[in-house]
Amino acid sequence: MAETVAERRLVYWTLYVMIAFVLFFIHFLPQQTMPAQWAAPDILLVLTYAWTVRRPEFIPLALIAGMFLLADFLFHRPPGLMAACVVIGAEFLRSRAMDIGRSSFSLEWLLVSCAIAGGFVVARIITGLALIPQAPLNLGLIQTALSIACYPIVAALSHYVLGVRPTVRGSAEDVGARI
Repeated sequence: MAETVAERRLVYWTLYVMIAFVLFFIHFLPQQTMPAQWAAPDILLVLTYAWTVRRPEFIPLALIAGMFLLADFLFHRPPGLMAACVVIGAEFLRSRAMDIGRSSFSLEWLLVSCAIAGGFVVARIITGLALIPQAPLNLGLIQTALSIACYPIVAALSHYVLGVRPTVRGSAEDVGARI
């Protein structure tokens, strides 16, 4: 049984990294030549929070930190800032994962929305205090709103397509999970 749980975790860690690299690749594809009037949602952030809420053992903090640190370098953001904000948000959600799993989807969506918006606000304040050039505020607000709006879609795809379902306490899948 232990080998099955370990193998399943390894499969989901690999799947997460592969999805992240696909999203990085898509981000670098030339899509338009004019400056953008809107910002696309941060799908990797939403996916990270959906998996953290539903199955915290499938996505360790070191993996989250590594992927978002790589994203910071690739997207020319302040190194470690977004990674730190996402790790703090993921730990906030991870600490409430069992309570969220027993409640309604609307509460889950609300807490994830708070984590997304909180990360945006903290990153914006820190870059402002450090006098680092920032994207226009409206683009950040659009990206945050679209990320929050697409959470139900990503959560549904994770649930039905990828099989990332919340753990039911006392089930066979709960063996080895954090208590």
